[in-house]
Amino acid sequence: MEADDLYEHASVVHSQLKSFNAIANTYKTRSIDFINIGTTPSLADSIIPKIIKQYNELKPEVKFNLINLNSIDLIEDRYKPEIDLTICYNSKHQSNSISKILKKGRHKLVSPKSYNLDSNVDLQNISHLPFIEVTNLLSFYEESSINEYIKNENIEINTIIKTDSYNSALSLVQSGLGVSILDENTCNKANQEQVNISNILGKEFLFTIHAIKKDIVRNECNEFFNYLSQQIL
Repeated sequence: MEADDLYEHASVVHSQLKSFNAIANTYKTRSIDFINIGTTPSLADSIIPKIIKQYNELKPEVKFNLINLNSIDLIEDRYKPEIDLTICYNSKHQSNSISKILKKGRHKLVSPKSYNLDSNVDLQNISHLPFIEVTNLLSFYEESSINEYIKNENIEINTIIKTDSYNSALSLVQSGLGVSILDENTCNKANQEQVNISNILGKEFLFTIHAIKKDIVRNECNEFFNYLSQQIL
């Protein structure tokens, strides 16, 4: 019993220390000469480069600093002073922020070519396959919960690997280790010679990408946010 109490206390301390270190590191890289964008690694590797490239053609003098966190940590940290703007999945509206929807889409099933899966797949029929679960992502728990659906439909998923990154999950699938449910942005980066991408029958697992800013930020941040609001991704 005492060991359990100590372990629980140590876990809390470790979590607090991790949060402190993350904040300290972002403060070191923050600069008022940059627009500091909090975002996820998968978005920083998909839609963010396109957005920055297009904006850079209009305003080449503007500089950007990307702060990468997973979705849940990003939502918790987005109001801290080191982040000017947040671009993330499935954000809930907060009274002290302004939010714009940049894109909506679906999750799909990605599988190695060798599995020969059809273009439309029922999750019940792939329960025997090794599954790579993406954890700690709001897109799995907010707008349409994949985990809740799997539980309610009594689908026995054969999870062999867990990761908190879409990109990591895609790499594992492309290595032939199993199937995974990924967002369309990540699917667009997949090597079509290595994987099949299938629609999931029975239910649409949706995601939304939001751009969020505080009510009061620097003028260059406001201008960039207004530019984002007009984009169709």
